[in-house]
Amino acid sequence: MVETFNLKWEKNEKYMLLEQLENHYDDALWKRTLELYQEALDKQPDNPESLFSYGYLFEMKANRYLEEAASSYQKGLESKLLSTKYSWISSKLHAQHIRVRAQLFENHKSVEYYKGQLKKAPKDPRNYCYLAQCYLKSDQISEAKKVIDAGLKLFSTYAELHYYNGEIQSRLGLHEEALHSWEKSVQLDSQFIDGRFSRAFLFTREKRYLEAAQEWRLIIHFMNEYGFNDDYPKHELQSIEKLIAEKN
Repeated sequence: MVETFNLKWEKNEKYMLLEQLENHYDDALWKRTLELYQEALDKQPDNPESLFSYGYLFEMKANRYLEEAASSYQKGLESKLLSTKYSWISSKLHAQHIRVRAQLFENHKSVEYYKGQLKKAPKDPRNYCYLAQCYLKSDQISEAKKVIDAGLKLFSTYAELHYYNGEIQSRLGLHEEALHSWEKSVQLDSQFIDGRFSRAFLFTREKRYLEAAQEWRLIIHFMNEYGFNDDYPKHELQSIEKLIAEKN
């Protein structure tokens, strides 16, 4: 026996407008549809169908903003000014570009973009890191590993490659190897402390609280030394020290 879909949408004006939006987005139509669902929720605030559609409307709008953000980041990456006085913002543009594409479920676009970047500049170790990030975002661990292995053969002292090698090893369950790679990344570049955070989180997950506490102390020292105003590491250290006290 073939089961039928149990979809009982109320096919009123709101529903018809929402269908139109799905087929062809328009700001004016979006606002009108939103108003109708707001009116419906004013009358019945706990209506699941209205709440679903109301949330879906905001998701539609959010995706368009994300698409605009991705386009803006990519234009920034293609700007000629990036290689001169704006080089300081390069890593931020790359990070946001990769993250937003992932939020839009468009990792394939990031992968293709950074494959192209790597082909253009194979002697830039950052391009191996960016492409690996794209693969990690989509859980293509084996592909990320191939990229990082290739990068490390060429740039064995580049800190960020060791950091992403640690991320890959962690995902593969090779925790001791990951801890070693993260530590090496910090040793190679003392200002790149992402590995310290990764070590702290992994030690915490494994209930190795004394080692986790030491990582947080090193992070706090770094923050103080460079004038970063962030209380998060202090809160984490306090939580770890509380767990240590309870254990003893």
